[in-house]
Amino acid sequence: MSLETYRLVVDETETTDEMTVDLYDEDDLLEASTRVPYEEFGLLAIRDEDRPDPIEHETTADVMTVSLDIQRQQGAFEIRVLGDTDERLLTERVTDSDWNLAAAE
Repeated sequence: MSLETYRLVVDETETTDEMTVDLYDEDDLLEASTRVPYEEFGLLAIRDEDRPDPIEHETTADVMTVSLDIQRQQGAFEIRVLGDTDERLLTERVTDSDWNLAAAE
């Protein structure tokens, strides 16, 4: 095995009703991807047309497999990039206040 760089991209869809989480390898090939519909968490975006800027971070690891784990904790989404044995390689926290999300009524 050798070190490989991975790029995490967290963005919002144009319809502003869900978050996309994509993980790319160093050749820009998609390694893992998921969508997080706000509705499933009782949330909605409270803004006009301005979407939040995409979040991008890189990590380097010597692993055979990678996966994404997304959990809801204390008014935020915690996004984790996991390696082989659920080793945490990278964590990104997206808060409701940062992305102007609120409870749907």
